[in-house]
Amino acid sequence: MKFTSGNFLYLLTIAFSLTGLSFTNVQVASSNKEFDEIIDAWHHAAATGDSVGFFSRMTEDALYLGTDETERWTRTTMGKDLGKFFNGKKAWHFIAYNRIYTALDDKNTILFDESLKTWMGPCKSTGMMRKVKGKWLISYYNLNVAVSNAVVQNYLKLLKEEEILKD
Repeated sequence: MKFTSGNFLYLLTIAFSLTGLSFTNVQVASSNKEFDEIIDAWHHAAATGDSVGFFSRMTEDALYLGTDETERWTRTTMGKDLGKFFNGKKAWHFIAYNRIYTALDDKNTILFDESLKTWMGPCKSTGMMRKVKGKWLISYYNLNVAVSNAVVQNYLKLLKEEEILKD
């Protein structure tokens, strides 16, 4: 291939694009006290049935995806559908570990993922926090049951045949 000024410009464009991409998401320290306190308090509020403590840590337009494929709630619909579980007793209890944060360029959005010990066994979640009026709030949370590769074949036996993609 002959090296031309067109090839040079093409390579230069790719180089600048890749450089830009590398700074799009900036890894934050895997343990950030401020963010940990917010998410831990949110989990604690669910564990103690504290509806004010739970829902006040979410943005007004927050979205929560549960483990069942039908579970998709806004903060408002979650309060209506699950409010009965927040009665001063345990709604659910998750213990988080291995939490990692990623800051976005806008400085007002943080992505996080965490592993959880739960009554369902190990779970993983991804979430997003946004700064609203100077306060960090949870705006998105997606909870998934984590099935270990070592037991996935046994797990598949529990599913209906039509739920499994066959190659």
